[in-house]
Amino acid sequence: MQDPEQLSLLVAETVPKHSCLVFCPTKQNCESVALLLARFLPQSLREHRHEEKASLLETLKTEVGQVCRILRQTLPIGVAYHHSGLTVEERRIVEDAYASGVLCCLTCTSTLAAGVNLPAKRVILKAPYTGTEFLTRSVYQQMAGRAGRAGIDSSGESILVVPSADKEKVRKLLEAPVDSCYSNLLQEEQKALKMLLLSLIGLQVSKTEDSLATVMDSTLLALQQRKEGKDPLQTLHLALDELCTAGLVLNHGGELCTSPLGRAAFKGFVAPAIAGVLRQELWVALASLSLRCHLHLLYLVTPRQLPSARLDPPTYYRLYTDLKQEELQVAELIGVSEALVTRLASGRMLKTDEQQLLQHFYKTMQLNDLWQQKSVWEVAAKYKEHRGQVQTLLASAATFASALTHFCKELPELWAYRVLLPEFTERLSNCVTMELMPLMELPSVRKGRARQLHKAGFRSIMDVACADANVLVEKVGPISRRQARQIIAAAKLLLLKKAEDLQEEAEQVLQGMV
Repeated sequence: MQDPEQLSLLVAETVPKHSCLVFCPTKQNCESVALLLARFLPQSLREHRHEEKASLLETLKTEVGQVCRILRQTLPIGVAYHHSGLTVEERRIVEDAYASGVLCCLTCTSTLAAGVNLPAKRVILKAPYTGTEFLTRSVYQQMAGRAGRAGIDSSGESILVVPSADKEKVRKLLEAPVDSCYSNLLQEEQKALKMLLLSLIGLQVSKTEDSLATVMDSTLLALQQRKEGKDPLQTLHLALDELCTAGLVLNHGGELCTSPLGRAAFKGFVAPAIAGVLRQELWVALASLSLRCHLHLLYLVTPRQLPSARLDPPTYYRLYTDLKQEELQVAELIGVSEALVTRLASGRMLKTDEQQLLQHFYKTMQLNDLWQQKSVWEVAAKYKEHRGQVQTLLASAATFASALTHFCKELPELWAYRVLLPEFTERLSNCVTMELMPLMELPSVRKGRARQLHKAGFRSIMDVACADANVLVEKVGPISRRQARQIIAAAKLLLLKKAEDLQEEAEQVLQGMV
């Protein structure tokens, strides 16, 4: 392993007295650079806040379940990588450690610049790219703008490493005007604009076209369209006509209201463009919905909008043939037949809709493993995905399942889902067995901690609320007294809230009897 850009020297000039961010083009590059820095930085850095780094590793092991191979090598020297492949818990722990100075350097992708407030004394851009795309002016400013902390550092500096072949492109980038900000209401076939109009009508904020025009007139889109010589009212009328044509909005003599399908889309926050297709898909599924296992429901709540994964044909065939008999029957019902998977495995050409079906079912199989209590780490390894992406899939599926619950409440013909989805959604949100569900209500308790509490004999929120902090530390394992007190306090607060809700409900019943 070499260091051709001399990144380790640039970082060593800054740490550990100050912090440093190294922006990398890809997730894999983040991990490689973190390992490179761990190898080439002065090994004396291992002594800097040594005990806190050891505690950091222990925290990761306790809260996440295990520590990845790369972080195990880089954390002792004060370096970590940060990208969407980390789980939410890992990102939080790494960010807190960096903010407190336990970690002095992060190798990260551009998403950190856009979404997380973690400044640094020195910012290094390893290459003028994000993925395979050349940097834009706004992305460059976001990353470089992390240098310097108001009230902490008197100055900050940004270094961009530029290959010889890209010097001219970088010069043009630095001389380019500031990027303009444009309204997103028209993106994805006016998805946001149609959702805005549907919400205004559904909430009865606007009941006429004139009222909608007043709201439209106050948007950034209207301002920009007028500057371009376009009529924003025409844009409004076209979007409204499409909502009416799709059967989402009804016009009764100039008074606008939502149809049952429109109310379902509005309350479930389902994009107007797919509301009709979604209703039809759910309706058709009812004719042969298999409830011998949870796979069919998991397929229905698998999000459509997530990025496609690269399918490895031999792996897909092995995963398919490993399914249980009742799961194979579900696969046949939804169209993923053995013949189709065999065609994929043999390298034959597939139609676009067949590829999309296989992609969709691939995500469903991941959800199925998570449902069956396999960890995010196990599923990520099995499907060759980043663990953060697996966790994102689970969170998106739980969100979509909740949206479907609200969607189906407004459509009488989908009554069966109103019965099936609520409890299913709650369990999917946590992906734990039913006996752990009560403990997962605690805001500071994740799946691993819930298992520890249950194994130690704390089966309910009441058990936790009545516990002594010292007893909790003794029985649960690697947990500080401060954490134990926080868990107990959260349990007591939750019990008080439930008691207040029950009291209020009882008072309403008594008032109704008077």
